[in-house]
Amino acid sequence: MDREHRVRRRDDFARVRREGRRLAHPLLRLQWAPNALPVTRFGFIVGKRVAMRAHERNLVRRRLRELARAELARLGTGYDVIVAAQPPAKGASYQELGTALRTLLQRARLWRADVPESPARR
Repeated sequence: MDREHRVRRRDDFARVRREGRRLAHPLLRLQWAPNALPVTRFGFIVGKRVAMRAHERNLVRRRLRELARAELARLGTGYDVIVAAQPPAKGASYQELGTALRTLLQRARLWRADVPESPARR
């Protein structure tokens, strides 16, 4: 995922947590807030409650980052989105995480159905 599409600063995370709306799924939590930028940015949180070992947390984070990158074309612009993994995400497959993320993005009305699927997902 390109740098311009990532939430990296602590202030931005705090703003989304303070001002944003939120939804939950057994595998993931989603928080989002408008950002006054022409792009939608993602931030990821995978804490020690998900997995004690860093390589396991990094695996979950890499999967989430790739899933979000694949959905960027189908998202509206101008939002900061924080995706936080829940403990069951460690044992979830790539497809299960993808379904959970798409479900949350649809429920948040950030996902645009009028944009065709990317060839990689067919």
